[in-house]
Amino acid sequence: MKVVVVGLLLAVPFTVGCGFDACFIVSVNVSPQIVTLDHMAVPPGNSQIFVAFQSGASGGCRFTAVALQDVVWSVSDPVNVSINNSHDQNNINFGRATCLNATPTPVTVTATVPSRNGNNTVSTIATLTCK
Repeated sequence: MKVVVVGLLLAVPFTVGCGFDACFIVSVNVSPQIVTLDHMAVPPGNSQIFVAFQSGASGGCRFTAVALQDVVWSVSDPVNVSINNSHDQNNINFGRATCLNATPTPVTVTATVPSRNGNNTVSTIATLTCK
């Protein structure tokens, strides 16, 4: 007796590696990390441009360390330091921090970006001292 097995091929969706929807940002870096400026310097000498880069992705997903577009910049001392959230001609959001006065302690410059994983965000910091 001869047995014939007839198989049925099912199309089952699955992800090999990291698909577009499965990848998200898990960490970012800011450059420069530590800055000291003279608040009395003539502009733009009293300011510093900060840039945020993706430094990690979920599940081994590949990423390119380029300047992130959707960064929200903030400072811990908005009385003595201002920071803008404007975009350049390439839609990159560089945070330009400007020393308005001397700071009694170092100011935390925070970059926050959406992780692309639901409503989560990822943040990192740099330090700015205005003398």
